[in-house]
Amino acid sequence: MNRITEAFQKIVPETVMTEEETKLFINILMSKDENLMIDINKIDKETEFYKNFKPVINSFLSQVLLKRLEVNTSIKMSLGGLLMLLHHIENPGESVMYAYYLHIMLSPGTVFDVTHLANLFPLGFFSSEQLNTIWDVQKIQPSDEINSLMDNLLDFKKTWSIDN
Repeated sequence: MNRITEAFQKIVPETVMTEEETKLFINILMSKDENLMIDINKIDKETEFYKNFKPVINSFLSQVLLKRLEVNTSIKMSLGGLLMLLHHIENPGESVMYAYYLHIMLSPGTVFDVTHLANLFPLGFFSSEQLNTIWDVQKIQPSDEINSLMDNLLDFKKTWSIDN
């Protein structure tokens, strides 16, 4: 187990949902529209539904999260899961850390939806302070013996391998 995984396991996410987030969560959970629960990539791109959410899906922070999942894992993202996570992602580093957390916590091939969200975050989400702590942990240290211009372990494919 690497030090990033260890750091995530030591920190309990406790930032509770706001009233607005709780309403959104319940609406997604109770919705009969399967487009909120399936892999975003499986939503028909020609529908008004997709076109309405396209700006959110294509936003920079969404794309950082989605591309990290696509390149480094077999985890898929539902629109409902993405909408909920975006309330707690303020910068690209947080997108990457949430992608890594999903990677270490979910079974390969899982489509992350609001039911998974409820199970992974029963007490709340990571605070910015908690994520900053983990961000510092994932910075490359001299003891890592990595000769690279990159500063972050999460930029290396090897970091994402489960058995490292």
